[in-house]
Amino acid sequence: MMNRIEKIAKVLPEIGADAILITSDNNRLYAAAGFSASRGQVLVTGDGEAYYLTDSRYLQAAEKTIVEKGFHLVDNTLGEIDGINALIRKHGIKILSVENMQMTMDVYARYQTLLHAELVGADTAVDALRASLTAEEREQLQYAQSLAEKALANTLDVFKIGMTERELAAELVYRMYLYGADELSFKPEIISGANASMPHGNPSDKPIQEGDALIMDFGLVKDGFWSDMSRTFAVGYASEELEKVYYTVLAAQQKAIDCYKIGITGKELDAVARNFIEASGIDGCYEHALSHGIGMLGTAPLTIASRTSDTVFRAGNTISIEPGIYQPGRLGCRIEDLIWLGKNNEKVNLTHFPKNQLNILK
Repeated sequence: MMNRIEKIAKVLPEIGADAILITSDNNRLYAAAGFSASRGQVLVTGDGEAYYLTDSRYLQAAEKTIVEKGFHLVDNTLGEIDGINALIRKHGIKILSVENMQMTMDVYARYQTLLHAELVGADTAVDALRASLTAEEREQLQYAQSLAEKALANTLDVFKIGMTERELAAELVYRMYLYGADELSFKPEIISGANASMPHGNPSDKPIQEGDALIMDFGLVKDGFWSDMSRTFAVGYASEELEKVYYTVLAAQQKAIDCYKIGITGKELDAVARNFIEASGIDGCYEHALSHGIGMLGTAPLTIASRTSDTVFRAGNTISIEPGIYQPGRLGCRIEDLIWLGKNNEKVNLTHFPKNQLNILK
């Protein structure tokens, strides 16, 4: 099985480049097998030589972490340009690919002026690699997701009616870090009652009250893998209205999971859940995308299911599937699982937290 550096080197002929310079945080993290530094570049040549250029603050950590994975280290404390140009000379690089879609025009212009090679854009070549997880990478994502679910279960143990959304969010964040999060995937969205009718809202000082629908959407990052999940709960009791909404969303999600396969497009998959909800006659069908890609951070632009998405799903894609219903001023409901797609259309649901019954919090 090819490692990530070999995969990156393999796409260079498609780009028409002798080497690629990776500068974006997410793609550096991917290329360097999870090693993170706030400043640095990765250079990969066509014959699979890999270099990590960073300053003295990170060299010791890099030496302990990625040298054994085949990386050569370059100290660029005194300036990144000289280090890159030295590698260009060493490997006779004539055409260098850069992440044109991940950098400002100023940075691109600077590289064009100072680097001693012709530049070509990588476009989404490395992002596309990140959007397809191997079985091993799927297991790493599964582990991150399991930590998030453990944090949720233990947060619900301390839940009390009358807590504010902000207090519940704080309990959840504490437990995510307690159980091993390196950082949060995003600011948790803990919203209840009328606030839950906002598809993406911030926790407020609103008390969580009996009769509320409560949406909890959150995730954590572990070893570079970004988990994400949503669950909706009834507080105190489940109204007939919320039960109808919940089980409609659950059925729409399952239909989309069942239809997720190699070759289906983003707009086709989105329509499966959207059409089911609209046919139910319940107002408030989701306006957001049905899904986004997930894995080694930030794969969403390449694997998304929405009304306008031209994504064609392929083996290794791992996406959220998260339909919802939102009724302004009344309630909201969203259920989100992470689904990995295998080469024979096998599907693995990485989200194990119960959802088949509307959970009532008391």
